[in-house]
Amino acid sequence: MSQGGCWASVTFRISGTYTYAYISGTYTLLSHNLSVTISSAPSDWTVAIDNVEYEMSDVQTCIVKIRYHYKASYFDCAFTGGYQYTMKTVGV
Repeated sequence: MSQGGCWASVTFRISGTYTYAYISGTYTLLSHNLSVTISSAPSDWTVAIDNVEYEMSDVQTCIVKIRYHYKASYFDCAFTGGYQYTMKTVGV
């Protein structure tokens, strides 16, 4: 993450289970009991998850798309105005 010339890291934790099947030549996500949480972020930054989407890739991997926003503390970094919205895609 980058805000006002400062850099920071956020770590997400994905836990749970999912089931899938190979249907008509495509891997399909049948169900999931997955949860995504923020396991670490700078204490003086505002970081929040907005939306999470799940889908299967063509190589038997569940793709998790995490949309989140963040904002650095005014006292930590030069103010650049407003929240920054972004997305991270990971395979589990």
